[in-house]
Amino acid sequence: MPAPDPPSDLRRWLNRATFGITPALLDEAQAMGWEGWVSAQLAPDEKADTDCLKRLKNLRLHIEYETQPMAAAAAAGAKTMMATKEARKVNENRPLHLLDQPLEQTFPMYGKEGVDYAEKNRAMEEVMMATLLRTVHSRWQVREMLVEFWHNLGELSRHAARRRPKRGDDLLPRRRGKPGQPGE
Repeated sequence: MPAPDPPSDLRRWLNRATFGITPALLDEAQAMGWEGWVSAQLAPDEKADTDCLKRLKNLRLHIEYETQPMAAAAAAGAKTMMATKEARKVNENRPLHLLDQPLEQTFPMYGKEGVDYAEKNRAMEEVMMATLLRTVHSRWQVREMLVEFWHNLGELSRHAARRRPKRGDDLLPRRRGKPGQPGE
């Protein structure tokens, strides 16, 4: 890829390679040159993205639900006489703590009875919020664009797989003619 001529080509290329140009991004790309900036983007140093890491650490995501302890206890096999009769309310702003957890610790809750949907949905919501935050604030915009690209490609593949015909001959054009005759 040839180096763009500043500033209009550089602006256009940065706009295509990122989620949007900021004055700091333009200054960085001009200082490093197009090829240097692209090389740095393709080998990101996560520790150098201090602003984004700080924002991720400080981000809190709201979770709110009310448990029905009698139903949850009965579903878990506990004796309902021992269960509390009061509903427990959860109304918290929690940090994104599931992002760094191993899968073995995160996913067992999905098969458990009595775990509220908001708790089960929490991992997905944390990933979505972290992705959005990185899209806006990460220094490594090319990586974030590639993440978005591959995510969308996966979604398209899943959608296409649901719409695929059941038989391979459905992909071929129908021939004209009467059954039993040539051209069938």
